[in-house]
Amino acid sequence: MDFALSNYRVDRRKLLDYGFKECVGGYVLYIELMNGEFTLRCFFDGNKLATKLLESDGEEYVLFNVSDGVGEFVGELRAAAEEKIKDIKEKCFEFVDVKEKVLAYVLDRYGTVPEYPWADEAAYADACTLKNGRGKWYGIIMTVPCEKLGLKSGGNLDVLNVKNSPSKVQELIDGKNVFAAYHMNKTHWLSVVLDANIPFEKVSELIDESFALAGAIKSRGRKND
Repeated sequence: MDFALSNYRVDRRKLLDYGFKECVGGYVLYIELMNGEFTLRCFFDGNKLATKLLESDGEEYVLFNVSDGVGEFVGELRAAAEEKIKDIKEKCFEFVDVKEKVLAYVLDRYGTVPEYPWADEAAYADACTLKNGRGKWYGIIMTVPCEKLGLKSGGNLDVLNVKNSPSKVQELIDGKNVFAAYHMNKTHWLSVVLDANIPFEKVSELIDESFALAGAIKSRGRKND
């Protein structure tokens, strides 16, 4: 069972203090459950927390990961495991809502209030556009399936589409935080994943460049300018 943690910033010192050990590819922790009858293996690879429930003989207890696995005992096991995972997230990770930081940033710097042109469409209800004072788009925030960005991990990610000069677009794409634009012209636009893995200073820099390229009016200026 995997738990995506892309919107969480890990405190590696707290992870080690909790009991995780460094290993190849990340950090691992073994937790005994049900009076030692089972062991919960937790492996953090930098992006997600992968868990396996092991029986006393070391074999994986497969019903733990079967969605239609039912029964009082399986339910108790899941509840015990989820309680431990919740505790790990609360004590070792900090939730970072990058999307809200972006919206606060563009409001403060450019006076931009997001518009939701697809609010009536369930699949895109949360998607919003960022426009300059002349009504030109300089950003679009939407939720997209990971596979649309070429990522193998499941689930969805919040992305910000921004403009950039064609000469820089390809060099900015790293396949981790910045991708070829989803649903936009790939020559002029990029998709930036809004999670804790990219410094917000980088996100704000890309927003500023996009705003300028959109033929923007003067910004309000940074507070520290």
